[in-house]
Amino acid sequence: MKTSTFRKTIIPVRTMQGEEVSLFSPPAAQAKRLLARVDRFKTVALDFEGVEMIGQTFADEVFRVFQREH
Repeated sequence: MKTSTFRKTIIPVRTMQGEEVSLFSPPAAQAKRLLARVDRFKTVALDFEGVEMIGQTFADEVFRVFQREH
């Protein structure tokens, strides 16, 4: 795989809170979509500003499963 010249990215998690996303996508699918291609960066910051709560499945996918797989 070709490595990126980008070293750092900040991902605003609040963009995943739209009603249309939560109604039609399971939390694990949302997390996978959020994390798509982040393995190309050396540093990734997730910006949770404005997010009051996340579900257990979403958190598990973001903080445990992704780490284990990458």
